[in-house]
Amino acid sequence: MDTYNAHALSEPLLDTRGAAALLHLSPRTLEGWRADPRKQPEHGAPPHLRLSRGAIRYRPSDIQAWLDRVAVA
Repeated sequence: MDTYNAHALSEPLLDTRGAAALLHLSPRTLEGWRADPRKQPEHGAPPHLRLSRGAIRYRPSDIQAWLDRVAVA
């Protein structure tokens, strides 16, 4: 198994509701950011995986990296 696939399977994936709960946001906020990049905050939205048309998932490590990147010192 290559490194990418090993990483992808090394942590549980969150659906939109789970990611929104982790971020204390509404699922509709994340859906809006995905649907229209102009609605995203200036620092962008957390990265997500589109597994199929209706299956969007987030890696907790990607969310944490996004939070670290957008943190205000």
